[in-house]
Amino acid sequence: MSCEELLPEAANLIDKAVRVALSIKNQAMRDGALGIVASRAVAMNQFEKAKELIEQMVDEELKIQTYKDMAINFAKRGYISEALEIIEQIPHEEFKVEALKAVISRLISKKQVSRALKVVELLKTEEFKNELLKFVVEEMAKNNQLDGVEEIIESIRDPIYRASARNTYISALSKLGRKIDESLWSKTLSDIELIRDTIIIGRGRGYLRNIEATYRKLIELENLYFALKKGGLEEESNRIFGLIMRFVTEIKDVDDRIDALRVLIRNATFSEDTSIDISPIIEHLLGEVGGIDNPLILAQAFKDIGTYYISRGAREKADSYIRRTLEEAEKIEEVFQRDALYRELTRDLLRLGVYEFLEETIEKFTETRYKIEALCEYAMKVHDRKKAEELIAISQKQTKKIMNPVWLAYILQRILEAQITQSIGDIKSTLSVLLKIAEMIDNEYSRATLLASVAEMIYRYCLK
Repeated sequence: MSCEELLPEAANLIDKAVRVALSIKNQAMRDGALGIVASRAVAMNQFEKAKELIEQMVDEELKIQTYKDMAINFAKRGYISEALEIIEQIPHEEFKVEALKAVISRLISKKQVSRALKVVELLKTEEFKNELLKFVVEEMAKNNQLDGVEEIIESIRDPIYRASARNTYISALSKLGRKIDESLWSKTLSDIELIRDTIIIGRGRGYLRNIEATYRKLIELENLYFALKKGGLEEESNRIFGLIMRFVTEIKDVDDRIDALRVLIRNATFSEDTSIDISPIIEHLLGEVGGIDNPLILAQAFKDIGTYYISRGAREKADSYIRRTLEEAEKIEEVFQRDALYRELTRDLLRLGVYEFLEETIEKFTETRYKIEALCEYAMKVHDRKKAEELIAISQKQTKKIMNPVWLAYILQRILEAQITQSIGDIKSTLSVLLKIAEMIDNEYSRATLLASVAEMIYRYCLK
């Protein structure tokens, strides 16, 4: 089935989704469905339809969400004035941030940094302005536009955002082979030390640790370590690594300490600096879990270590830890937790572009819908057409085990997405079965949102 046939079908489906959504009697449910359908319409460039749906909604927050989606879409297409006009209609600043990021990204890609900085000034709340200024630095680094970056960094008032922005700048300098001035990394270190990760609970009563702030602190230290290491500053990078290990040791709760080490390992695994070794962190984590018999904690730790070694090209070690992950996962009694672990592992492997252990892991899912979802995600990533055909065929056979029409429709949508992505199989037949199942769904909200989602998915892939 060609896109010439699919695109009119997508238009029909979004129209049908609108009719079903409008038929919902409950106002809250109708607004929820209209909001989702309107957002899908925006993604399909049907802005007038989206505006008509917004006008029929009562829930202000859902209206705001749709305005935000519309502004982002306009910005990505280069219609900056139109995007800003829509953003003005959003009453609360916290809902404007993501839309303004889309505007800033487009402006910087066109080398309009000064205009992007004026966009930041549209907000009054300092926290949101800091977040946008950090984003400006990230976009400038991505586009190799480093002139004036230091001045922008200094204008950021929050030490978390300032440290992160300066790390981005240092990393960009390293990539370009430029010298890293000592003042840069020492300022970053000072900012990281300013990040508060404790909350005083009263005189003489000690403090509580804000563990999320601690994780952010550790990530920024690790990013600084990577940048200095890549820049050839051995002594300085070793000093930073020592601070990382000290901060981890200072975390008193063992579960928090294990999570902190996992955060550092995952940050290293998916960073661009895959040549830099963090073996002492791995050894520290192994020491922490050595006396633990909880299979979930062990499986999560071994999974992160295994995927780290994959990112470093150490396949023998990686295979050993992935095998230990699967062994521990089988001991997890709670089905949901076990399947969640398998989902994390399959997605990490796919993100790293590694297909060993995938089929073995997918076969271990208890819930059929998760198994099919993983098979489809694999099929969409694999470059071997024959393999993709095989995976889609297995997915289709598995659908016979799903009785719930809502779940069956969702899974058929994933299969359809895989078929369209790889241009494989009888797309027309899958779409026909999916729409028949959709008609069996009694809940109008589920039916409307499903039809809109299928419409947007078809449109997105046909216009790639």
